[in-house]
Amino acid sequence: MENSVEVKDLKKYFISKKRKLLRVIEKKEFRAVDGVSFNIRKGEIFGLLGPNGAGKTTTIKMITGLLRPTSGSVLVNGIDVDKNPMKALGNIGTVLAGDRSIYWKLTGRENLEYFAALYGCDRKEAKKRAEKILTRLGIIEKADELVEKYSTGMKQKVALGKALIPEAPVVLLDEPTLGLDPQSALNLREIILDIKKEGRSILLTTHYMEEADFLCDRIAIVDGGKIVAMDTPENLKDSIIDVENENPTLEDVFLKLTGKKLREEVS
Repeated sequence: MENSVEVKDLKKYFISKKRKLLRVIEKKEFRAVDGVSFNIRKGEIFGLLGPNGAGKTTTIKMITGLLRPTSGSVLVNGIDVDKNPMKALGNIGTVLAGDRSIYWKLTGRENLEYFAALYGCDRKEAKKRAEKILTRLGIIEKADELVEKYSTGMKQKVALGKALIPEAPVVLLDEPTLGLDPQSALNLREIILDIKKEGRSILLTTHYMEEADFLCDRIAIVDGGKIVAMDTPENLKDSIIDVENENPTLEDVFLKLTGKKLREEVS
């Protein structure tokens, strides 16, 4: 099956400096992402599952070109993000965790029309796309209210709508249900499944095991900047079945692979 995204040996190292007066007395290297490789197939939801600080958001930022990798490569529909970023990023819609790039003093409709214009749509097409997305996300009745009056779930839907405006074949969703109540999270997950049905490829980062299990065709479990396992949710769970645990969860898989409980890591 053809790949929409190809990530090869991706690394991102940060150097922290300890200073005394104006002199650097110590340097420490932090490996946020340390040799990550994976492919996302066309029409697939691929999940990065791991605790906060595992390197999930850093990986997404390198895929979108917001961060340059220390080494490694990213191809989006065969286009090298580092060598031809504008062309590559034309194939991507993105929602980052805690995305604050929507404008709270504008209405939901005005936000989406504005971003459509930034993507080169004329006035008529911008209105058409905004109307279509607002209806699809189930917030058309509140489309002309200021975003600052929206619930957290509705604001997250507007952020998702922004990612859908360019009608890109690849959608990157960084912790899309973080902070949502259970019903809002379920509604957003159903929308994500609908996006997949259009044949788009989705990269989803999450630390919610149930979410990864429900949405993802394949999962890479990430810890300490490295992928420690990668397979379908069912195969990952089947790999640790034994007489003491005949129905393991993805949390059990994470514990088996890392010696840590994922819930403790994100508490």
